[in-house]
Amino acid sequence: MALEKRFETQKYLSTPDRIEVAEALGLTQLQVKTWYQNRRMKWKKQVRVRDT
Repeated sequence: MALEKRFETQKYLSTPDRIEVAEALGLTQLQVKTWYQNRRMKWKKQVRVRDT
């Protein structure tokens, strides 16, 4: 849920932001990076479907 809220305001994370989010949630940087990559793909698909 925290990742979703952050994604609403920030579609891409810088390295310092990724470190901050990972530490705050008790996740690894790789987990946060992967979640963001997957979430962006899902978001792009939703935008494409909405625009057609």
